[in-house]
Amino acid sequence: MGEGGEGGSEPSGQLRAWQAKLGLSDDQVARIKAVRAAHRRASRELAGKVRRDVQNLRDMVESGSSDSELSAAISTLKQDREAQRREREALSDDLGAVFTPAQDARYILEMSGRQESPGGMGRKGGAGAGGIP
Repeated sequence: MGEGGEGGSEPSGQLRAWQAKLGLSDDQVARIKAVRAAHRRASRELAGKVRRDVQNLRDMVESGSSDSELSAAISTLKQDREAQRREREALSDDLGAVFTPAQDARYILEMSGRQESPGGMGRKGGAGAGGIP
């Protein structure tokens, strides 16, 4: 992929924004791209599992499944959501290793504001380095 794509040599628009706001070097941008790529497959697989879990639960509710069947489906969904959380934490740890302490502090402050007001860097709901998708 070319500019704007994860596989290209040019950073995506989001990475360019991080680069400007956090003062990231070109090397740091390249490292962030590599970290994100390494986590992308696991994140997508887990997101797919959670979507399937939710659809399964929806189907079970509509079909009048028993309480024990519903409990099992809920348990599976919770486990998969917890796996998603752990993956985000692992991504956060790996990305945090790329930042200097000053960059990490600026990012945490930026993400804290993002939780209160959409429009900041990263995705809504992130905090610390983990908010970097």
